[in-house]
Amino acid sequence: MDKMINIMVVDDHQIVIDGIRSMLAQTSFCCVKSFAHSSEDAWEIISQQPEAYDLVITDISMKCETGTMLC
Repeated sequence: MDKMINIMVVDDHQIVIDGIRSMLAQTSFCCVKSFAHSSEDAWEIISQQPEAYDLVITDISMKCETGTMLC
């Protein structure tokens, strides 16, 4: 694959973020470019450089909001 898939991981549990990052680090075509602990934080990061991300992996049930709020 020529192009890396740039990913943001959004979850309110750091252990989940770490697990996803660990699994994706084993691939040659995925790069976890950033992570966030809430939809609000993720939106703030994404809105600064929306073209930098190809994929967002998000928890749909977090403490203060849902991952579907990013859609």
